[in-house]
Amino acid sequence: MQKSQEKIHDLPTDVITEILLRLPARSLVQVRKVCKLWRSITTTSYFIDMYSKYGFPSRQQYVFVSDFDRRTISMLEPKSWRVILKLKKCTTESLELLGSCKGILCLYNYTLRCVELLNPMTCESITIPKPPMERRYLFYMGFDPSRKKFKVICRKRFCNPERWYVYTVGTDARWRHLVSMPDTSCLNCEGIYSNRALHWLGHKNGKMFLYSFDLKDETTSSIDITLCRDISSPRWPRLFELEGSIWLQSMYARNYGEPFIGMLEMNSVLEDQWTWKYSVRVPMSPPPRWTPLLIHNEEIIFLNDRLNLLYYYDLKQDLHKGFVACYDPESGSPSINRDSKAANHERKSVSCIAFRESLVEISKKKKKTERAWLY
Repeated sequence: MQKSQEKIHDLPTDVITEILLRLPARSLVQVRKVCKLWRSITTTSYFIDMYSKYGFPSRQQYVFVSDFDRRTISMLEPKSWRVILKLKKCTTESLELLGSCKGILCLYNYTLRCVELLNPMTCESITIPKPPMERRYLFYMGFDPSRKKFKVICRKRFCNPERWYVYTVGTDARWRHLVSMPDTSCLNCEGIYSNRALHWLGHKNGKMFLYSFDLKDETTSSIDITLCRDISSPRWPRLFELEGSIWLQSMYARNYGEPFIGMLEMNSVLEDQWTWKYSVRVPMSPPPRWTPLLIHNEEIIFLNDRLNLLYYYDLKQDLHKGFVACYDPESGSPSINRDSKAANHERKSVSCIAFRESLVEISKKKKKTERAWLY
């Protein structure tokens, strides 16, 4: 055993680095505990940047927060629905999943009324100061690659004009007011991060626009969105991000009022160029929001956030099947029931987002929350 360890240490550092780059992020976190050399290699900014670009290809997973225990985060694989990671907040605070970006989770802390960023792989976390507004605000997170900084956007809703603030993690001491934001009415509460910018839908003078906030220059641009002309009466249009692309989703009605979801992928953020991708039949009622989480092997996984259910839609058979994501008190984790008839509204459900693991650091500064999360 001692000879094998000596052989490993005799390898050149660049060879060891190449080997470590081929490991999953969860394994690299454990590798850091083996020896000082491996820890020093895997914690450098150079290695983390190389891993983000050329490292082990991260598979998309699901992150859950339960209605029963809002301080526990569970991570599941899409195919087996096996729990591969579970984190628990050390304090008794209530959390909500807001989104993810580059392997960092954005959570809202209901107890402290502030935002917390978390890398579930490394357990690094940081708490963002409270915004200058008391309530009725929305939060979005993005990444500025030019400065390698995460930014959190805060939007005051239900006021005219809306007020926007930005906080740069690791740089700002307080929230900064964005004075150059457009005077428009937002169609919904959602904002997505894609192509180095934050995007949301708004309408002005009877037209629908796609607004984009550049996280580098902190400037806003917009394009007039024209939906497919052969389909009339779109309802509940909303944006979502899937595999790095911007998608537009709307509810439509075919003959005899049969509802379906139209999914369009944006070809160019500079022009109004969309490609019609999928038409998905949905139940008539209730009219929930359907969030696509994953498209794989002609199957789409949707989150029905009205019923808090996961649905998977078979594109080949034009058939949707229900999943039930319920909290299991014995295991302390979500359980998946593939029988659509098992949907029981009395059983508490879970919120869910798509996620890809990474080693990205939230902030270069060492002033972070210590031991805030435990495996």
